[in-house]
Amino acid sequence: MRRSPSLSRTTLLILGFALWFAGCSGNPIATSGTVSVAQTLERQQSGGVLLDVRTQGEYQQGHALGAHLVPWVDGRGRPNPDFFDQVARIATPDQDVLVICQTGNRSAQAARALQQRGYGSVVNVLGGSITWRSKGLPWEGVR
Repeated sequence: MRRSPSLSRTTLLILGFALWFAGCSGNPIATSGTVSVAQTLERQQSGGVLLDVRTQGEYQQGHALGAHLVPWVDGRGRPNPDFFDQVARIATPDQDVLVICQTGNRSAQAARALQQRGYGSVVNVLGGSITWRSKGLPWEGVR
C-alpha cells in the first residue's frame, strides 16, 4: 500500500518541528534540570538566586549561605499556598533561580512548578543541603 505524499510531508514536518524545538530551546530546564552543589555556588556568586524550599524549622537548623527561605510545603506537608507570591518577591522570571531542599525531591517539584509559571532559568540542586554540607560549602547555622 502506497502512502499519501501529504501524510509523509506532514509526518516529516511534525518530526522536524519537534527536533527543532527540543534542540533550540534556550531554557536550561529543557537541557539540564539539575546542577551540582559546586555549580550552584558558582551560579549563586554570579547573581543566581538560591531558594531553599524546606520548612522553616529545617531552614533554621542551618542552610546554604545566602539562601532565601520559601517553603514548598508547610510543617505538616501541605502545599504552601503563598509559594509563588513569595518567590515573586525574591526573583523575577528572567533571573537564574537555583532551588534546593534537603535531598533534592521537593526542590525538583518546586523547580518544575516555577518553570511552568514562566521562570525561564530554573534548576534543581542535585543532592540538596545534605550534599552542600558534606562538600563543606558556605553554611549558615548549625553544621
